Amino acid sequence: MIPIWPEIVAVFEAYRRHDPLAHGFAIEFGDKYPIWTAAIFAILLSTVMLPGTLAITLLANYFYPQKIKPHAHITRLTRHDDRKKVVLCSLQQEESKPFPNASPFVCKLDAALRDCGVSFQTEVVKYEELPTGKTPLVHWNNELLMDSQLIVERFVAEGVIEKHPDAWMSDAEKAGAAMLRHGFENFMYWGMMKERWMDQWKVSKHVFWPKKTTDWTLRFIVCELFIQPNVVSAIKKAGVLSYSVQDWDKIVDDFYSHAAVILGDKQYFFSSEQMCMADYAVFGHILNVLDFEEMNPKLAKSIKRHANLVAFADRVKAKLYPELAMSLVAGGGGEE
Repeated sequence: MIPIWPEIVAVFEAYRRHDPLAHGFAIEFGDKYPIWTAAIFAILLSTVMLPGTLAITLLANYFYPQKIKPHAHITRLTRHDDRKKVVLCSLQQEESKPFPNASPFVCKLDAALRDCGVSFQTEVVKYEELPTGKTPLVHWNNELLMDSQLIVERFVAEGVIEKHPDAWMSDAEKAGAAMLRHGFENFMYWGMMKERWMDQWKVSKHVFWPKKTTDWTLRFIVCELFIQPNVVSAIKKAGVLSYSVQDWDKIVDDFYSHAAVILGDKQYFFSSEQMCMADYAVFGHILNVLDFEEMNPKLAKSIKRHANLVAFADRVKAKLYPELAMSLVAGGGGEE
């Protein structure tokens, strides 16, 4: 393969290999479209959009897919001598805001591991080093573990975590906590994504790919033409766009209002003494919205209407991250 702009090529490769969202023309042209289509695409790239060198590189990917190494990412992640060392991998760049991570699921898992007393180290990886392009990803015992919830379940089963974070709860409380967690992770998550990747895209892209650390070709070609459209496609499939703006805003306000009622004046959602998986999930969501308010201004405004939600996030942050303990919102939250 011609080693020209390897970062761009690597992302193309990762998308074509693994990413379930990658159904766009350019991502799958090597497998889905005939050679004349690829040739036309290359000509357009070389004459209109890009220098011819990148077009040649893309054609090289088309003609020589056997040169792609699907498991190359494992090599770097398994270099650690101690196989029992837990390494939490994320996509966030070192030069951007170090905390929190821009993924609520990474924040959730980070909080869960800290609260359960699991010693771990963090590592920033590149997109092409991830098997699905999604985080969190944990390297442990010479394996790559994915999905924040399943990672905790695995660690409980194998004794890395002594007791499940929900072990102290009754069956009814576990059911309620699971419903709350799913509401934030499988419903409000897409509202967060819509605001970041559509409504506030002009702001978000510079958070995800800072100008100082990202080559303009990578930011424009890969991010603008491929990643963002694919994420928007996933958002559409999630059904968020089927609502009018007014209806969706009301749904968001009602959701946070209900969450605030469940929390009440307790320290955590189901206890004033112990946290559970739902607490970690809600914390990851609120922390992400408020600390990245420039990407989620509407969600942040809705959350700030409920002082107890803001105080909850502050409380968890102070407990698990004492070195970073400071109010998420200047002056605290309050009813508007």
